Formats: sequence, structure tokens, C-alpha cells
Amino acid sequence: MNLRSQASYAKRVFESQGRGVRKPEVLPEGRKRCRRCDEVKDHDEFVKATAAVSGLHSYCKPCLNAAAKESRARYHGSMRNYHLKRRYGLTEAQVEEMLAAQFWVCAICKLEHERYHVDHDHVTGKVRGILCFKCNNALGLFEEDYFRMKAAIEYIGEHLSSGEAGHRVPEAHRDPKGTWDRARVDMEAHREHHVRRLHSIFGVPAQREVNEDRRVTGRGSP
Repeated sequence: MNLRSQASYAKRVFESQGRGVRKPEVLPEGRKRCRRCDEVKDHDEFVKATAAVSGLHSYCKPCLNAAAKESRARYHGSMRNYHLKRRYGLTEAQVEEMLAAQFWVCAICKLEHERYHVDHDHVTGKVRGILCFKCNNALGLFEEDYFRMKAAIEYIGEHLSSGEAGHRVPEAHRDPKGTWDRARVDMEAHREHHVRRLHSIFGVPAQREVNEDRRVTGRGSP
């Protein structure tokens, strides 16, 4: 169907519906008016749409993104809920339930964080748990290879048990920005807070010893 036939057909349809036919607007070459914000912009500001007569979408890129965001929020509740359902087949409520089952901490480091990630098996697609960014990223860097991670644990353990033997990096270059020291202090503070909260939830007596392999080293309830 050529452009003249398309225009004729559109006119008949609009007239049958009691709608007026909008006359084409004359604009400078390479310019187009956005149907949402009503601004005239360059063609570069519009995405391609092969089904459209002009070959461009009727909305400019910012308006198209805003309309898509509003649509997702309207039909899925929120952008986060939309992405969780699209990527993992989970809702926000289900993720919150999983996090609550982990006592609102990362399933590996057992620490509280502001943001979490859904961890899944990249081969089977099985959702395994909720992790913090660092733990989730670490699994990816190890390519989820159990034997490599086990070897890394044995490697660290071997050098922890070696005492003072071996070559040492000069102290000025070990942790010049104090990053590891701050991380260690923060980790201990988070862990102690988490243990105290668990003690208050389950009524664990003060000074109760907890298996250190579970990364929970209780120092008494508040």
C-alpha cells in the first residue's frame, strides 16, 4: 500500500468514527514533532519504527522511556517488580519473604546491606537465595566453580596458619588507604549487631556460644 492509499484509508476510517483527519504539519527537513511533549526535535531524538510512515516513533526517546516506565509501573506495580518478574519470575513480595527467611542478611556473609541481588544457577536457572553485591560478584568471578572456591579457602587457610614465616610486603604498602581495616571493623560491627538481633528474636541467653562455622559469633544479647 503506497502513501496515498494509506492516507485515503485513514481518512475513511477516521470519518466513519466521527473523528477529524489531522492535516500533515510542514516542518523543516530532519525535524519531527513529539506527540507526547509536543516539541519539535531532530530525527536523532526518535527511535526507529518500521511500521510508521515516517520510519520513526511518534514519541521522542525521553518521552518513550517515560511512557514505558509508567506502563510497567501501572501493570506491574513498580519497575523493580517488573524486572524481578522478567528476569527471575519472582515478585517483590516473594523476594522479601526469601530475605526474611535469611533474617534480612546476605546468605553468605551474614551481614546486613542496603541492596541485595537474587542469586541463581546460570545452568539450571534455579533461584538459590539473596546475596549482597560483593558475595554475588565473587561467585561470578569464580564462575561458580566449587573446586576453585574450595581451593581458594584452603589457600587462605594455609597462609593463615603459616604464622610469621615468609616474605612480607612493607607495612606502608599493605593497606595504604585503610580499606581493609575499615572493612574488617565494619564487618565485625554488623556481625555483632546481627547476632544480638537474633538473640533478641529467639531469646538466646547472654554469652551463648554459637558455632563459628555459621559466621555467627555471639557476644551476648543486649
